[in-house]
This record gives sequence, structure tokens and C-alpha cells, in this order.
Amino acid sequence: GYVEAYRNTQRMPSFKSLDGGGFQLPLDGSYIYSKQVSAGKSFVSDSLNTLFVFLEDTVSSPNIYSWCITKNYGAWLKDKSFIKIQGFEIDSFAEVGILVQGCNHIVIEGNYSHHNGRTGIAINWSNSNIQISNNEVAYNGIGLGYSSGISVYRATSPSINVIGNVSHHNADFSNMHSDGNGFIFDVCADGGLNGGGILKNNIAFENQGSGIRIHRSKNCEIKNNTTFRNGSGELSPTEMDIGDEFSEISSDSSLVFDNIIVENNIFFVRPGGNAFNIRLQNYTNGNIISNYNDCYRNNADSTTTIFFVKVPLHTGSLNLREFQNLTETNTNSFVADPLFVNQLEGDFHLTSISPCINTGNPDMDDKDPDGTRNDIGAYYYHYPSGIVSDGNVPIRFSLYQNFPNPFNPTTKIRFSLAKTSLITLKIFDVLGREVTTLVDRELSAGEHSVIFNYYNLSSGVYICRLQAGQFVQQKKMELIK
Repeated sequence: GYVEAYRNTQRMPSFKSLDGGGFQLPLDGSYIYSKQVSAGKSFVSDSLNTLFVFLEDTVSSPNIYSWCITKNYGAWLKDKSFIKIQGFEIDSFAEVGILVQGCNHIVIEGNYSHHNGRTGIAINWSNSNIQISNNEVAYNGIGLGYSSGISVYRATSPSINVIGNVSHHNADFSNMHSDGNGFIFDVCADGGLNGGGILKNNIAFENQGSGIRIHRSKNCEIKNNTTFRNGSGELSPTEMDIGDEFSEISSDSSLVFDNIIVENNIFFVRPGGNAFNIRLQNYTNGNIISNYNDCYRNNADSTTTIFFVKVPLHTGSLNLREFQNLTETNTNSFVADPLFVNQLEGDFHLTSISPCINTGNPDMDDKDPDGTRNDIGAYYYHYPSGIVSDGNVPIRFSLYQNFPNPFNPTTKIRFSLAKTSLITLKIFDVLGREVTTLVDRELSAGEHSVIFNYYNLSSGVYICRLQAGQFVQQKKMELIK
């Protein structure tokens, strides 16, 4: 069983527990809670505007639970096991929103980590059985170096699953090498390490670095992800970056990029002659399987040089056919506009005429949820029986940013449900007071939208909160009159 922590309202810098456990460090303001807890024990803050954490000990005997909140890290787990962090909004910490070090059996789900100094979620050193799912990481990185949306660093086990997350507008304004990526597996194979993991059904867009970067790592499966116009801070923007730009692969590290699978992804690179969908650098002797990917740039076709390879026999840009011949990969990949529903609003679902529908790897065991051949990209398109509609059945729960935002006085709120659920959709002011309930009933799986029109509200920031079972997500909305 897991000890669970759920977010209720916005965190502030001072904390205490109802049962008196824990203590505040006077020098840096850290709060540490480490105590034997039993079923139903609660740890909450001292104010309506601070963090609420509810602990549920699901094992048969009492557990020792340790939770640390510091100025540098929003949530820091070190050498712990069987802990779930779910539903938090974590922002404005000096370094990392959620940092996990030397842990196993950890679940990080449904959190929003943003505007932190370095990385939104970081998994570092000797971790195993880690699940990172349905989180949003955005606007992290203020120039401290090594900044990304979600990073996995020096993992010793391939059992790290990064599934269904959204990473956008992360950066490192110091422009340090390899920073500002949407997702990165970094140095997980050096020195005999055997790290890696699964990166699936994720979305990366408008990050300063690469959308996805695999750097000196192995045992990585990158499947059914969507990356869009990343690399805003790079001279050569890249969506899928595998290799090491500066270090040649030596004989004692010949397996650094071994066992990497890249399938069923959409790589949509930003405009520019030096922008690349897939970049392979210094991967000699590595085993890389890459196929069934849609690689696109505005107005590109199969003759456009949107790939880059750096190996002993060749360094330079290539078109699709040249890339296929040189690397002996991507024989079933293609160059075509994926036809998203609305990419400018961050909606990367497929329209009914998308070339990515039913063109993924037909031999994969994990077919689309409706039993059809795999689609390409993070979202699959569902053809419902009977009456035909444009509805997509999502693979995850999600609350999208309202549009327009800011608004006056009307805005549209969209959300998706992975399954039929009893949901609530509520609006709160910044003090946590409920303004109105928009939805409080059972809804079927699929995409839903609500028009919010509240003429009596004053200008300011409001919080839209979606809850479906244990899934909780919220977005900030700004009303300007």
C-alpha cells in the first residue's frame, strides 16, 4: 500500500500538522514531518491559503512517513518507498517542484508543477518502480542550469514510467547544453548503470530545448508521444534528440544508447532550415529501433531535410529517404501534417481526416483502446459505432486551459474524461471561496465543454477545479473588465 498525499488548496511557505508532528527549521524555513502514522491520520496547514495534505496509511501496520517541504524543493523524497503524491500545485520554488532521490515504488500523479527555478519533476539516482502520470509541468527554469519539464537522471533501473504528462514552455535562459527540454533521460547508462524507462502518451510543446531528449541512456521506449515546436532557444531546434552532441562514443561505452525504441510518435518541428524532427548523434554501436513516426514541419514533404545524423561516416542534414538509407530505421515513417484539432490552443487531438489514424505499428500488443490498429501520437481517434461524430475518446483525464484567457465576460472550459465518471467542475476565487458549481453529475468518457458566463464577478484571477474520483486538476483564469 501507499501513503498518499492529496492537494486541496494553494501552498504557502509556513506549515504545521494538526497532531503536532514535524518542525520548522529556523534558518531556511524548511518544514519536516517524520512520524509513525496510522489510518486516517491527517497533516494540514494552519491557514485556508496553505497546503492541505491528507495521509492514508493503507498498509496493515503503522508506517514511518517522512515528508519534507523546503525553500529549494516543493516536495522532496529521499530514500523512501510506497508514497503517492497526487493533485498538488507546486510553484515558485528555488530549484525543483518535485524531487525524488534514491526511492522506489513512488507514484507522482495529477500534479501541476510550474515556475520553479529548475525542473518541474526530477527523478534522480537509483530509483525503481516510479510512475509519473497525468502531470502538467510548465514555465520551469530561470537560468540556474539543468532545467527541464520532467527529467530522469542516473536511474539504475528501467522501471520508470512517464505516461500521459504535458510539458510546455520550460526553459533555461542561461542556454546551458541539454537544458530546457520537455522530457529527458540523462546519463542513465554510464558507469555500468542500466537505467531507462517508458515515455508514452506525453505531450511536449514550446519548450526551449528538445521535446524529448535521450542522453547517454539505454532501455528507453518512446511511444505514442506528441511534440510540437520545441527548441525555441536552440540554433538547431529538435523534437527527438538521441545521442551526445559533444562526446564521441568510446569503446568502453558502446552500449550507452542500446535498446532504444521510438515508435508511433508525432514530431512537429518549428519552422527553420536548421530545425530537425529527429537528431541522432554519436550513437555508434547502439541498437535503436525507430519506425512509424510522423515527422513534419510546415510545408515539408519527403524531400525536405528535417533529419540530422552525426556518425563517423556522415555529419549533416538529410531528407526522409536519405535518413532511412543511412540509419536503416523509419522505413514506415512519413512526412505529413498530422491535422490537429487546434494546435494553437494546445489541443493535439487528431481530426477525423488525420493521416496518423490507424498508421501506427500494427504488430504492437497494446493496440488502441477501441481495439483498432495503433494511431500515431499521444491521443488516439475513436470511430464510434452507430451515429458518427468527431468525438475523441481520451486516454487520460485532463482539464484544458480555458479560452479565451484572459476573458470578458465569457470563456469556454474544456475537459476530457478517460471513463464514465461522477465529476465536479467548480470555480473558486484566490482565497479558496467557492464562486459557483458548473457541473456536478456523472458524465460519459470523452471530450466535454462548458461555457462560463458570470457577469457579476469583479476583475481578477479565479481557479477552475475539475475532480473526477481521485483525479484533481485546476487552471487559473483571469477576468478582465
